[in-house]
Amino acid sequence: GENITVENAGTPVTEYNVSDITGYGVGIKYNDVLYAGNGDAVSLNLGATDGYVVPGNYSASAGTLTGTSNSYTLTMPNANVIITATIGFPLEVSAGRWYAISSPMHNNGQTYESVSNVTHLTDNAYDLFRYDEDDATWRNQRSGNGASGFNTLIRGHGYIYRRSTTETLIFTGEPNSSNITFTLTHDCTSDASLAGFNLVGNPYPQEISSTRAFYRLRADGTWQAYPNGGTIAAGEAVLFHTDNPSGETLTITPSGITPAAKGALPPLPKGLQLDGEDEADGTPAQQQQFAYVVGDGVIVTGSGTLEAYDIMGRKLFTHEVDSQLSILNSQFPTAGVYVLRMGGKAQKIVIK
Repeated sequence: GENITVENAGTPVTEYNVSDITGYGVGIKYNDVLYAGNGDAVSLNLGATDGYVVPGNYSASAGTLTGTSNSYTLTMPNANVIITATIGFPLEVSAGRWYAISSPMHNNGQTYESVSNVTHLTDNAYDLFRYDEDDATWRNQRSGNGASGFNTLIRGHGYIYRRSTTETLIFTGEPNSSNITFTLTHDCTSDASLAGFNLVGNPYPQEISSTRAFYRLRADGTWQAYPNGGTIAAGEAVLFHTDNPSGETLTITPSGITPAAKGALPPLPKGLQLDGEDEADGTPAQQQQFAYVVGDGVIVTGSGTLEAYDIMGRKLFTHEVDSQLSILNSQFPTAGVYVLRMGGKAQKIVIK
């Protein structure tokens, strides 16, 4: 009524600077918090911070959130609301190329990410290898190829990956952010030249630096030396080496990897070549088709000494070829990718 004044009898708790308030058709924003009244229908644009994606749905802690893309609509309750979603880190991979990968995410409360949590990692035809330095063996995660117990991607560890189709892998879970220690081992006794090589991954969703020398995997399966170190991309793994027979501990932090190695990076043994090179010195073999996978065998044409290698570059067997030779698939230890060499030529084959 007239001549009536109304004031809040309480002591002010917060005094708002009007210049910091943004008004919308429905609701206001102050200090990056959105405010609306009970029953208001608020339009929201939702997304992830740079470098991440949201592979699933958003959910609201209260009220009703509707929509399948921006703009979403939140019908406000008489309560505060928190919008949540599972975020993912995307990594694009092209068909037929080799990748050295590492997960920048982890399962809640764990030090690893489950293989099953990485979208598209194991669909279609693929190979996913870990490297065991103690016996210099690549172990394939794919069923029927040494998959026993290999269901996780451990923080700071690297893996070799290739698939038959172009796809975007999405690592889900929680981003890695804490420091990690990685033990470089020097335990291989079967071949002294292979001792000390370890596949180490960048465990963070951003690039890190290393003054320690390393080998980086090229798309064709060969390795390039970085004698002065360099940056390691998010989701990437590289080969480090230690010449300490007792091993060595690396500290991996969001800013880089320490310590630097003592001495020069040794030449990469032939046993670590994945593909594409004829000798450890990098002399390329001529890529030419001389073998054909037919039914349950391989037909080789030409003349000379045929050598079969696994993707580690380890020789599996040799045969003398005089115009033509048939090899049963059973001579190869498992299904997978192999390299045949004969007379300076090299060819990849896939045994199924």
